[in-house]
Amino acid sequence: MRDWALYVREQLSHVDWDEATRSRVVQELSEMMEAYEGAALEDGASPEQARFAAEGQVPDWEALISQIQESAVNVPGRRSPFAWRSIHSGRRFTLLSGIGKDLRSAVRSLAKYPAFAAIVILTLALGIGANAAIFSLVDAVLLTPLPFEDPDELVRVFSTHPENSYQPAGVSTGDVVDWRRRNDVFEGIGAWYVMGRTLSTEQTVEVVNVAQVSEDFFTVLRTSPMLGRTFTPEETARATFNSAAAHTGTDPVMVISHRAWQQRFGADASILDQSLVLDRQSWRVIGVMPPDFDFPSPDVELWIPWSFEGKRPHDQRYLGAIARLKTRVTLDAAEAGMNAIAAALGKELPESNDGWQVALVPLYEDIVSDSRATLAIVLGAVITVLLVACVNIASLQLVRIGERQREIVLRLALGASRARLARQYLAESLLLAILGGALAIPSAIGVLSAMGALLPEGIPRWNDIGLSASLLSCAAVLTACVGVFFGLVPLAASPGQALSATINEASGRTAGGAARWERLRKLLVVSELGMAVVLLAATGLLVRSFVHLIAVDVGFRPDQVIVLPITLDNHEYDSGGKTRAYYKSLTEKLAGVPGVVSVGGVTALPMSPIGPDFDRPIWAEGEIPPPGGSRRADIRMATPGYFPTLGISVLRGRAFDDTDTPDSSKVVMVNEILARQIWPGEDPIGKRLVIDYSTAGTYPYEVVGMVNDVRFYGLRSMPRAELYLPHAQRSYLIMNIAVRTEVEPEALVPDLRRAVLEVDPMQPAYGVMPLRELVRSSVARDRFAMVLIGSFGVLALALALLGIFGVLSYHVGQRTHEVGVRAALGASRRDIVAMMLSAGLRLSLAGIGLGVLLSLLSMHWLTSMLFGVSPVDPLTFGIVTVLPAAGALVACYLPARRAAAVDPVIALRHE
Repeated sequence: MRDWALYVREQLSHVDWDEATRSRVVQELSEMMEAYEGAALEDGASPEQARFAAEGQVPDWEALISQIQESAVNVPGRRSPFAWRSIHSGRRFTLLSGIGKDLRSAVRSLAKYPAFAAIVILTLALGIGANAAIFSLVDAVLLTPLPFEDPDELVRVFSTHPENSYQPAGVSTGDVVDWRRRNDVFEGIGAWYVMGRTLSTEQTVEVVNVAQVSEDFFTVLRTSPMLGRTFTPEETARATFNSAAAHTGTDPVMVISHRAWQQRFGADASILDQSLVLDRQSWRVIGVMPPDFDFPSPDVELWIPWSFEGKRPHDQRYLGAIARLKTRVTLDAAEAGMNAIAAALGKELPESNDGWQVALVPLYEDIVSDSRATLAIVLGAVITVLLVACVNIASLQLVRIGERQREIVLRLALGASRARLARQYLAESLLLAILGGALAIPSAIGVLSAMGALLPEGIPRWNDIGLSASLLSCAAVLTACVGVFFGLVPLAASPGQALSATINEASGRTAGGAARWERLRKLLVVSELGMAVVLLAATGLLVRSFVHLIAVDVGFRPDQVIVLPITLDNHEYDSGGKTRAYYKSLTEKLAGVPGVVSVGGVTALPMSPIGPDFDRPIWAEGEIPPPGGSRRADIRMATPGYFPTLGISVLRGRAFDDTDTPDSSKVVMVNEILARQIWPGEDPIGKRLVIDYSTAGTYPYEVVGMVNDVRFYGLRSMPRAELYLPHAQRSYLIMNIAVRTEVEPEALVPDLRRAVLEVDPMQPAYGVMPLRELVRSSVARDRFAMVLIGSFGVLALALALLGIFGVLSYHVGQRTHEVGVRAALGASRRDIVAMMLSAGLRLSLAGIGLGVLLSLLSMHWLTSMLFGVSPVDPLTFGIVTVLPAAGALVACYLPARRAAAVDPVIALRHE
């Protein structure tokens, strides 16, 4: 056998140690190498192979020398060759020097395992990046306080009618005036109405969203402009409008948004007191709002005052309203007080207020309530991915620890303290975490960018989402936590056995510690596969739900149709005659564009109720009106070409035509639901019904046609009772023009826009888009959740399979000697593959079973997001059981095949 003491002394010859230290190190290392050489010879290795195996126990002498020196410095009572440095340079130098050496040692250590380091860094980058991106989204939408003073005092005010199946959210001008006068629970009540108006400059003519706001609007919100001021009571009192909502007051003034100020006027500070042309009328700019003010919606660019003096109808509930609670008034007390006022109004004004009540909702709840469930589920999914990633890294760490077991014991035997080892492994783990955290930033940016294309329009404050301080803080905290956690794993799992015991274990004589670690690794793999199956189950349910959703018959054909919303200038088109003439000219002009099949218009389109969208009480002529207006129908005004253009079928009677004029008899078309409600089992054609316009009177109409039902408010909504009036008999300024084309509709957009401007250069189209995009947008929230959770599910499954592969590969390496013995005794390759596969598949099936059980217990949280599928859908659970099992089979087969290919002779000489 080799003289290992001489060998070790040669390796340490250049080190300036005292003789006592040198002798102790030489003795311990030479004994260890001699033991390894002897064990290898006993196992049948040649002398050369045995010497090579023993030399391999110390692959990096410089690193070992450095670690011994560090251990000596930090062990009390043990003199180090370098102790004088710490004495003369102080603790700071020692600490910095130690950190530098730890990092250098960590770099060298990780460089020996590049595949391990790459997998861990990539896993951390994906896990932390995805979590940071989703946290940034949640922070912007759910956690950031509203940009108002005392936001908890703000409430949205809605009108409700509990006895009516319809729940209009708006309030009327008359109700607002009476509520202000009678209530003692609010500091103030503000109201608004948003509509498109034509803003023209020397260069452009565009339709922008303008909010007409009451005098209390800014006061209630307690918001001050960034430049200038808001409206005075005198300016609001002068802001009167005619029946066409055209401004008729004197000295019209406006406040503009920060976005409009920057994008339209180049952030010009002299914008104050300049005049802008809105609806062909000059308005004076008096203020610019701050950047974080986007109420009542982010797309509003201008605010103009609105006086509620004069005519104040109670039955037209189309306004948004907000109020601020008085100090020490609770939400319940305020709602009770307002409903007492509503009951009194119901007695005083039974024709418009009977049965109507008031509902109050905290402003924060109103803004985020629709998004909370979706974001909570997505956040849960991405946290699960991070847990899977952490478990996967822990599993890989344990595999690596097994490979470094001898090193750990050797260093302990040489005097290294557990604290010293912890610092070293913490340095390695933190280095991995820092690299993973650094890559997590671009990963988070990529996730945010992808989310930007998926985010549904209903997500509030999505403009605030981006690479923010919160995102960076989140990434840093996650990085630090992950780094510390995995840095402590090696120490927690490090053995306390003596050097000889470890050598014996490494030689295969004892297997207690290895078995313990093996059980821990299996437990980690089972848990991460279980978590991956939960995410896959959620993905499967959402995919099945989405498939059901997009297969719903919406009642019209959206393909090959493009829509052009038009908001006529209410100052110019203030009479029904001008409006009718404009839309007649426009539809004829658009119909002449090459490639156009048909053209029609309606006040409110399905999937996007832009424009007038309201319902009125109805009953059959001669029938006693239902009490409280309980039978209601949605009212639409349509041109003759609307039904063929959208593909809505006329089931009975006829559609509107050019004979339906203001001077002809008043006619309507009804849908199937309405016909069944009023004339069950009868033909509605020729019947007459009455529409109650309340203070505007009641009017009978003859039914000339019946059309199929339409899911107007989205694929999830159920059809409602609808009736259509000829636009020629009841014209509106706002119309949505639909154009059916024989080519891809996007190709005709320039020609269609040009045709619109040829009819009136001051009336551009805006918001032009294919109708199918409106249908797609109605399921944007479902698609957002499905794609994100699906991506996380696939990522979690990939990590879990990687964990199975890693554990099985390590398992195969540990059983190489056993494989050799079995092969020598006659076991076939098929037997060896089956043996390895069975071990891996048992592990996989345990994880899948755990995942299915957790899924059955947790999927009810998805109920609100599902459509047409049960949370325990058998088909979905069957798929999520088979899919991971198939992946696990592949992950198990590859190491098993490698084990079967081992030469028995080499296997028997292994270890």
